[in-house]
Amino acid sequence: MEDQLKRLVTLQKLDREMRELEALKARIAPFLQEARGEVIRCQEALQKQEQAVTNLKKERKRKESQIEVEELALQKAKGKLLAVKTNREYTAVLEEIDTIHRRIDSLEDEVLALMEAVEKEEEVVRTLTARLQQVEEEYRAVEREKEGEREELDRLLATKAQQRQALMEELDPTLVDQYTRIAHNRNGLAVVPLKDDICQGCFLSLPPQLSHELRKYERLITCSHCQRILYWPEEQEAQGEPTTGEEAESPRQSLH
Repeated sequence: MEDQLKRLVTLQKLDREMRELEALKARIAPFLQEARGEVIRCQEALQKQEQAVTNLKKERKRKESQIEVEELALQKAKGKLLAVKTNREYTAVLEEIDTIHRRIDSLEDEVLALMEAVEKEEEVVRTLTARLQQVEEEYRAVEREKEGEREELDRLLATKAQQRQALMEELDPTLVDQYTRIAHNRNGLAVVPLKDDICQGCFLSLPPQLSHELRKYERLITCSHCQRILYWPEEQEAQGEPTTGEEAESPRQSLH
């Protein structure tokens, strides 16, 4: 029974270590997703800015097309001057020409303003492009690092899984079933030491004579409160436990 208890303690240690490794591994994907989020935000900002530039260029092109239309209208109006017969008609044509000139001047001012706006917004595009490149490089570096961590965790998990399998083959199947059931119900903690007559799983007191029974290793003993499997810890073996009515057992090796 002593050897079986030692193996159970080792099994629990392996299971705890594997859970910790799995927890570390599980944090990698969310971490990378969060890091990737910065890349996506930069991409979206760049796309939005590029769309703004595109819209400005379209508006500039629309204004330039309007100028072309007005210039055709201007030529047509100037052609009317050759056909006027009265001063009134002449004045009306001149007013029309002047109005067209004013519209062209206004459109040209708008085109100039749009050109300046395009230049300014394109500078923002260049800044965002550089920022995106930097963020992507940083993400790739982090991704390589985390993938390396994932591979190392997988390697460690595979090693511990092999150790666990070898250990399971040395354990009584009934004990394994009991351990598995308790671990499932007790948050992974199925085997605990008894220290100073206190179960280290639920921290409730147990009868003093139980410590002597534990050191005999004649049977599997569980806590009457939490049903966890009890074992005698190394430090108490080294110190020796006071006897109560019978001579203490000789010290045994660590159960770890």
